[in-house]
Amino acid sequence: REICVFTSVSTDIIVDLVRYFERGSAQFSRVDLNRVLDTRSVQLGPIPPPQVGQGREIRLNRSQLGVPAETTAMMVNLTVTRANGRGFLTAYPCDDVPPPTSNVNFRANQDRANTSVVALGAANGELCLRLGDADADIIVDLVGRYSTSDGLRYRVGMQRLVDSREASGAWSGKLAAGETRPVDLSTARRLPSGSHVAVLGVLATRANTPGFLQVRPCGSDDNISSVNFDPGDDRAIGNIVVVPMTDVRTICVTSSAPTDVVVDLYGSFAADGPLQALSVSAGSGRTGFPDFRPAALDYAVVCPAATGNRISISAIAAPGHQIRIAGSTDWSARLTSTVTRNTGGLVQLEARLIGGGAAPEVWVRCLPPDFPRVEVAAAVGSRTPGWYVANVDVTANNYAVILDHFGAPVWYRNGGVEQVGNCLERIRLRGLQRLSNGDLAWFPARGFAFGIDPNAEFERVKLNGELVETCGIPDADQVMGNDVVQEIRATNHHELLELPNGNFLVTSMPVSRVASGDTELSGDQRAGVGVRSHSAAQRCRWGSPAAARTVEHGSIG
Repeated sequence: REICVFTSVSTDIIVDLVRYFERGSAQFSRVDLNRVLDTRSVQLGPIPPPQVGQGREIRLNRSQLGVPAETTAMMVNLTVTRANGRGFLTAYPCDDVPPPTSNVNFRANQDRANTSVVALGAANGELCLRLGDADADIIVDLVGRYSTSDGLRYRVGMQRLVDSREASGAWSGKLAAGETRPVDLSTARRLPSGSHVAVLGVLATRANTPGFLQVRPCGSDDNISSVNFDPGDDRAIGNIVVVPMTDVRTICVTSSAPTDVVVDLYGSFAADGPLQALSVSAGSGRTGFPDFRPAALDYAVVCPAATGNRISISAIAAPGHQIRIAGSTDWSARLTSTVTRNTGGLVQLEARLIGGGAAPEVWVRCLPPDFPRVEVAAAVGSRTPGWYVANVDVTANNYAVILDHFGAPVWYRNGGVEQVGNCLERIRLRGLQRLSNGDLAWFPARGFAFGIDPNAEFERVKLNGELVETCGIPDADQVMGNDVVQEIRATNHHELLELPNGNFLVTSMPVSRVASGDTELSGDQRAGVGVRSHSAAQRCRWGSPAAARTVEHGSIG
């Protein structure tokens, strides 16, 4: 987890950590640093001419960029050199009209560079470059790429937000030394719904003295510099700035010295979920899971008791949204609340768009005290959306569960217990699967983990917990010498195979009594007692429901 900084001459260096991408957020992929365009070069430049004229458009497709088809945006370093005058360079997706924004601002015979995040055209997958006001050579170095993921994704939204030189965006005149001005991104006509993080181009120009700009969420005291500038005659110095938005979609710009400021919107990282943060706990160090993801709508916490659990919830609505606990009357951008739930109970967070319209609800489940905490490990971006059935089996308990692709239990049922003599015996639900009609099936294994129970059969269960019927292998008559004896068959729990014609196959084992102790054993345990051992695949017969037993099941999601 190291990065390296190299300099070609002696100099002091400052590195500010601004933000970071984590697993499940934005799917940023490192690429081999690669020069994909250099108009000075015959191999990498347009022919002819070697220099790009103002107003001319250069198109780079995915093949020229060397990125796969799922790439939606690029991080590039843009350099302008050998310019014949003062001008600017704009990068944008080719299926969009050239926006009134700039990525690099330069003067004559000046080498200027800036890093930018630029979306590719949604229809054609191309990146466009256009010079304004001057001719120059252009160099494009590929730094990284973005692709779709189950978390944040990059969306285009290029427009000019404020320009203090022209009194646009409610800004008039230079920022004074120490002055802070807000930028209201809620007025941005091209900011997609669900945007959490803005990607901005911020310029300082016509400064009186050297200084720096700080671009931060309003109210933040992050000690960083976003743009460093020197005085000059209309010289514009800019930088790309990635900044989270507040609940009401504002960011703030602070200047250390008098200067004009221009803020361009390049795009945003966005997700479709109604929240941008969620924290859940139930006391005694019990925290909610899975980790928060903007696209995830289901969460859970293992509660300490069967009844009366106090669940604490803190949430921040996504920009443009309001939230509340279902049943309350007040909508807000933030909430902190404590509710009481029994195990199996739900906490429902309602959401709405500020301008009107419904938004997805978020659910938090209170799980039984013995429910094991579930963690799902997956390669970044490899989760396939859908439902996953699983047996969660540890020493003390056993659950059949349905998880969403983030790892949240949206349905569960424990095996329960049944009376065996003077003891309560735990039942372990094995071989959980979903049948073609939407029901679930499992085998209730009793006793030793791999023991054979002649009385156990596969069970078909509806999602509401109703036991519909069982599927097992009937006993049969077998000729032993001159006698006909009943062969007791045990259904094997390892497989229930549904066939396309509607039949089911299971494996079975005959069970016999050994001479000593009349103990029922099966398989190789009976070797040498004069009874042939075998297992076979046979057609399963669905029959009447088995006797009811004590169970606990969760709610349907």
